[in-house]
Amino acid sequence: MTPRRALAGLALAAVVATRVDPAYVEMLIGDRDARAKDFVPIVDVHLPQYARFLAEVRSRTAAGDSIAIVTPDAAPRELYPLAYYRASYLLPGREVLPVIDPQGGAPIPGNRAAARYVAVFGDSAGAGEAVWKGEGGALYRR
Repeated sequence: MTPRRALAGLALAAVVATRVDPAYVEMLIGDRDARAKDFVPIVDVHLPQYARFLAEVRSRTAAGDSIAIVTPDAAPRELYPLAYYRASYLLPGREVLPVIDPQGGAPIPGNRAAARYVAVFGDSAGAGEAVWKGEGGALYRR
C-alpha cells in the first residue's frame, strides 16, 4: 500500500467518523491545478476583465503598498467579497484593504482614506491622482 492510499484511507475514516463534508478533504489532498482551471472561468463570468485589471494594478504598484479595492456602487453586494478576496490573492506582497466588510457588507470608509492607492474597477468615483486607466477600471495614488 502506498503512503498516498494509506492517507486517503485515514481521511475517509475521519470523514465517516466525524461526518466532515468530503469536499473539504478533497480540497486538501485533491489536484489543485485542476480545481484552479475550473474556478477561474467561474470568477471571470461575474467580473469580466477583473484578472487583467488586477495584473495591471500589480505591475504599477510595489510590494508593501496598501491598495483599497473599489467596485461599482451598482454592482451586487455579493460580488464585492469575490472582488476583494481575488485581489488579495492576485496582489501578493501588497496590503489589500476592503472598503466594504466582506463578511457583513457594511462600509469601511477609513480604509479608502488610509490606502496609498485606490484601485477602482467599473464606474465608481476615484480619489487622488490618476496613475493608470484601462481594463475596465483605474488606479489612483492618494
